[in-house]
Amino acid sequence: MRADCLKKNVMKITSLFLNRYFCFLILFFSLYQIIMINVSCAIVLFDKKILVVQRSDKMRMPLKWEFPGGKQEKGESETDCIKREIKEEIGIEIAIVRKISSSIYDYGDLKINLIPFIARYAFGEIQLSEHKEYKLMDKSDLLNLDWAEADVPIVNELLKLETL
Repeated sequence: MRADCLKKNVMKITSLFLNRYFCFLILFFSLYQIIMINVSCAIVLFDKKILVVQRSDKMRMPLKWEFPGGKQEKGESETDCIKREIKEEIGIEIAIVRKISSSIYDYGDLKINLIPFIARYAFGEIQLSEHKEYKLMDKSDLLNLDWAEADVPIVNELLKLETL
């Protein structure tokens, strides 16, 4: 009878340990699961020139060039996101022309769904709040920059477009 009782206690302890161990594993892998975030960006046209911005040396992917934009907030539309981000980060207002193909890029610990919009400059003065520098460039010169990896497919698609 003591053996049966001991056996039941060992089984309970083992079961409790395994349940907690599996819960730990599920939590561990969910924390390290690659997260995908939606990021809107704008290819802002100033007449025939295109606005590009350089990430600061304090940002992830320091000094890489990108089209300005940022993370979509919960409940926010893609177009509301890009208009807000451009106003906050660049200090200008834009008019959306059209959306082009998204680019999904896996940075290892983070997956980005980059949602690009072609837009026209509406008004305001460029004032960078997060980036190091900006340039207004001809489309033909875009490949001369060191781009953030997620932006490269967008640059390539942009170069193929006959009209912006």
